[in-house]
Amino acid sequence: MLVPIVLAAIVVTSPAASASAAPSPVPSGAPLKEIIRVRASAVCSEFATHANSAIDSTTRNDIALGGLITTLRSSDFGTNELTLHQGMDRLHKFADAITKDWKDGEREVSILRDLAKKTTDPDEAAALKDSADSLGGALWRQRQVARDVDGFLSYLDARQMSAADDTTGQMNQTLFGAADVHDENVRPNGQDTNVRAHLQPATNLGDVGLANDPHLPSAADQALAAARDFEGRLPAIIHDEISAALHVTNASDRC
Repeated sequence: MLVPIVLAAIVVTSPAASASAAPSPVPSGAPLKEIIRVRASAVCSEFATHANSAIDSTTRNDIALGGLITTLRSSDFGTNELTLHQGMDRLHKFADAITKDWKDGEREVSILRDLAKKTTDPDEAAALKDSADSLGGALWRQRQVARDVDGFLSYLDARQMSAADDTTGQMNQTLFGAADVHDENVRPNGQDTNVRAHLQPATNLGDVGLANDPHLPSAADQALAAARDFEGRLPAIIHDEISAALHVTNASDRC
């Protein structure tokens, strides 16, 4: 499970305030501060408010990513239909939460970019824009994971539909002695009824194939593969978050 990285929390104080913040634990090698104090000005106050909101969205997504990966690793996606649906439901909730925070965070990032255009100090403008870009990068990488989880869930749905189709075809053949409804030569009214031949996965995690294909990895194996894939993306997210923290510190120091 990914331990959420601590990004800079920003508070607005008066110019006279000078109390120093106690150090807080951060990941090894991350030059971060928990609290950065800025002078109260129009731009700086807005920067503090919207940067904090974007940071909150990013760190909440870190927690959701950890839960998502744990679900993929620990849930039973293959033993029975109940546990499969329970795991899928948890994945849906994590993906929806990440998507929501991505949208909320992107709104804040957009405001930060607008603030960068308002300041007349080119160094301050660059620091504000760099802060927004790094936060936006982390949020976008998180969103990509959520999008691919949605694809994986579509993959699981497709497997279930394919399995149901197979059962229906076998039942028809047993009851009525009819040709398998999946036979590609059976085309009533000129329509191809070979559903499986046209079934396309809505995920980039691998080919769906047939639900009963002995060469197709099980849903549980696919879940583990997805977990490994998503874990491999975490270093890039953390890199963006550390970069964001440094830029946020730089921007606030110029206020």
